[in-house]
Amino acid sequence: MTPRVLERVCNSLDTIPPNLLLADEDDPQPYRIHRNSDADWVLTFNTALSPGIVPDFAPVAEAQERHRLGSVGFASGFFNAHASALRGGQIHAGTLELYGPQERPDCHHAGEEFVLCLRGRIVLELVGERIELGEGDSITFKSELSHRYHPAQPVGSAEVPPRLLMVWIEGASPSPGVASRPGR
Repeated sequence: MTPRVLERVCNSLDTIPPNLLLADEDDPQPYRIHRNSDADWVLTFNTALSPGIVPDFAPVAEAQERHRLGSVGFASGFFNAHASALRGGQIHAGTLELYGPQERPDCHHAGEEFVLCLRGRIVLELVGERIELGEGDSITFKSELSHRYHPAQPVGSAEVPPRLLMVWIEGASPSPGVASRPGR
């Protein structure tokens, strides 16, 4: 199953991937732990420079390789999905490393999003407004609003790439007065 199909199935069932992929007997605890040592970094924001060279969601475990792919413009972001979702829960969480702008300018989906800038500086474009976040800054917003992430520093900068903690709930009904548009 492709990641795009999995996303559609989860949205239709109002659930998240861990709830589809784990059998009840695999997860008897009322909690789940994500260990950093088990991190599975994948290419999330492919760029127009890399079609077919590095496919979306390809695992890229080594930090040096992520930096190389980001520095040459093949990838603008890598994601480490935290495997700590509760069975039957709605919360997604992960860490995002940004090397360049998210190429798709009109990302939106049902739900809410919380972003904490762990390192560096980012710009969040939210409904046409540019909001800069630095280390320790956070923002919460309705994710059906058009949004896009990119680092505050120029592409190819010698600065360490920004890193974000993202927590979101998908599948919630759109907020009153917020138009839902296809895009994610």
